[in-house]
Amino acid sequence: MFQSVMNMDEDARTLKMLLGFCYPISIHRLPRLTTLKDVRTILQAAEKIEMKGVQENIRETLVDMFSVDKPVSVFAIACHYWKKEIDQAAYRFLVLPINSASADEADLELISAATYHRLLRYRQECGEVAKNEVM
Repeated sequence: MFQSVMNMDEDARTLKMLLGFCYPISIHRLPRLTTLKDVRTILQAAEKIEMKGVQENIRETLVDMFSVDKPVSVFAIACHYWKKEIDQAAYRFLVLPINSASADEADLELISAATYHRLLRYRQECGEVAKNEVM
C-alpha cells in the first residue's frame, strides 16, 4: 500500500533521538543528549526539517549541561542557532583559564574566525578592566 521511502542523510541513532522529542512526555522520556556531538547532530537535523520545538528544548540542555566545561563550544553553537545564549556562553568563557577553554573543531566550524576573534578580544578587554579595577 504505502511503500514510499524517504532517504535521509542522518543515521538511525540521530533520527531515533530526534523523533524521541516528538512523542508525548506522558508515555516517553525525552532523549538525553550527553555529548556536544549529539547536540550538534540533533540541532542540524531539527533545523533541516524545521522542528523549532526541538531546537528550543535543546537550547536549555546546551546551556545547562555544557556551558561550564565547554563554553567556547556553547558559544559557537549559540552563535549559529541562537543569539540570546551568546552572552551567557561568553561570560562563562571569562572564568576559565585560557588553556582549558577548548572547543571541538566541528563546533568552531559553525562560526567565523572573526567571531572567535571577537570572543577572545572580549575576554582580553574584560581582563584588562578587571586588572585596572584591582590596581
